[in-house]
Amino acid sequence: MTLKYVESIHIGTDWTDDYESICNKLVTQHKWSHRRYKSGKYVFDIAPNNIRYFQPLFDRVYHEVKGLYPRADIPEKFASAIWAYVSNKDRSVTFLHNHMKEKIQRDISTVYYLKKPEGSGDIMFLVDGEKVIHTPEEGDLLVFPATMYHAPMPTECDEYRIAININVITNNDYSNFLTR
Repeated sequence: MTLKYVESIHIGTDWTDDYESICNKLVTQHKWSHRRYKSGKYVFDIAPNNIRYFQPLFDRVYHEVKGLYPRADIPEKFASAIWAYVSNKDRSVTFLHNHMKEKIQRDISTVYYLKKPEGSGDIMFLVDGEKVIHTPEEGDLLVFPATMYHAPMPTECDEYRIAININVITNNDYSNFLTR
């Protein structure tokens, strides 16, 4: 089964001058987020003092989404939420979810794989009631409707998988820009 409306774009990691430092910052923040994980929240907002390091990535995500959907009305402040999901075999969870109620049909979700070691899990989408597994690579950006159900698959390695998630706001609905 194909993943209709899921775009995979390899943008690499050359948007940052210090890949290792950025990965270390997120792993450190992940370790500090233990309290939130106990409450059932397995992702965390990127710390305000670290957000500046990710601005080139945010600019690239905006550019890629706008390139895929030129008819989408995306405001200058385009993100409704930006967070990270850092996982390894000791802290990994699979949860099927979406980021917008199906009836709204407006925003776009993105997942950028900053770090994806062997055995670190894929992503599953629910398409017409069937589970479809996609295997992204490190440096891949996935772009899909925010109404689409998806789940990170379990990480089974010691090394950390790091995914950056950005919900892109649109001011018009899917019928105006999603079909090509």
